[in-house]
Amino acid sequence: MQLTYVNAEETSIEAMLDEGETLGHYTGPTTIYVPCDPANAEYADILANGYPIDPYVPPPEAVPR
Repeated sequence: MQLTYVNAEETSIEAMLDEGETLGHYTGPTTIYVPCDPANAEYADILANGYPIDPYVPPPEAVPR
């Protein structure tokens, strides 16, 4: 399972689940986007299990041509 914040404000998480991995109501393989809301089952699962979340990494700046 790979969890990564999708923005600098840390309001949403991209969760990439491999075959057989589960998160809340989802089973992999799949990619879902989880709002950082304690009422959300998938976010609650992340917190309850202490899954690590990778920090947001902004895309590289465009190189002027």
